Amino acid sequence: MITIKRHKLIIIALTSVLLLSIYASQAYGQLNRKASSTEDIVLSFYKTGKIIPNFDRWIRQRAPYIDTPWSLRDKLYDNELNRLQLAYQNFDTEKNDILIRTSSLLKPSFTEDLEGNKTYSLDAEFKLAPEALYFPYEFIEERIVVLPYNLENIMRSQITEQQYKYIKKNSKNFTQLSTIIRMKPVEADFTKPHKIDGIEQWVFKTKIASIEFWNNRDNLVWEYTAPWYTSPHIIDIQNLYNDRPTGSSHKAGSIKPTYNKFE
Repeated sequence: MITIKRHKLIIIALTSVLLLSIYASQAYGQLNRKASSTEDIVLSFYKTGKIIPNFDRWIRQRAPYIDTPWSLRDKLYDNELNRLQLAYQNFDTEKNDILIRTSSLLKPSFTEDLEGNKTYSLDAEFKLAPEALYFPYEFIEERIVVLPYNLENIMRSQITEQQYKYIKKNSKNFTQLSTIIRMKPVEADFTKPHKIDGIEQWVFKTKIASIEFWNNRDNLVWEYTAPWYTSPHIIDIQNLYNDRPTGSSHKAGSIKPTYNKFE
């Protein structure tokens, strides 16, 4: 039998705790950034159009139903039907977000006039499809495109010198940035599929609430937020302030989002 000395056991235990702590921290950071599944997108498309989907088809033509033994299918069918009906009922087109997760590149730049005055700008492009203006989803032989209003203009921004320096510093060593796009449903077009890029696709129009660009250290590099939308990060800070105990010794301004610290 191989024995492990006590100090080695302690090292192993501490290493395990450290790894668990890192994992827990990353999991907490990702909690509010879980992407909508294809089913979520299609469900919200139907709910926005106020049309009840053919849940029978949804269940029978997909896993896990088609992979389940015949003797267990009736029970699975009932469970899936209840789950889908509840998800459809609970989705609120006014309150709920659609969240798409992809990867992007940020390209901060500046121009200088004859007097030496500099103007700073930021171009963002999607890693896999730089010119993309919509997001396609395929679901049971149907294609739905999420078409965000004004996406192209939002991906091109004027920024300040401080923002330029901060973005340059936090994105230069990363070949891609995790990108989270939050959207609100606007219109589900059920009149007919439209031919987009040569393919018949149903159009789901949305408006962008926010776009976040994160590096792999879980640092927020840049964020666009629509004027009408309250960012989850602002909500977190407001909650932190509201939950502060009476008589707290925290000094004013001591709690700050690190991504706004440009220097």
